[in-house]
Amino acid sequence: MVVLGLIFVVLAIACGVGVLLGNGNAVSPEWYGLTLDGFSVLSVYVAGLVTMLVLLLGVWLMRRGVRRTVHARRTRGGSAPARSRAVSAGGDDPAEDAAPQPRT
Repeated sequence: MVVLGLIFVVLAIACGVGVLLGNGNAVSPEWYGLTLDGFSVLSVYVAGLVTMLVLLLGVWLMRRGVRRTVHARRTRGGSAPARSRAVSAGGDDPAEDAAPQPRT
């Protein structure tokens, strides 16, 4: 996996260098039938880079939120709906079976 990651990093750097050293001709990107005229290759590349960074930030924030939620549920001893269903069904509250909390 490390080798594959290294290959991807080298390819990304090569692509970035190619864009920076490439000619400055204008391109006309097309998006859902809308043609945008007068952009340089570098500006399109930077727009894609910013879009990818925003995507990565969103994925990172979602993973962080999920990890925080899972950690909170594990430290609480289960989810609140599972405890309320057990109590309403006449069962014992699983939170009460946990080790007693130290007094402060």
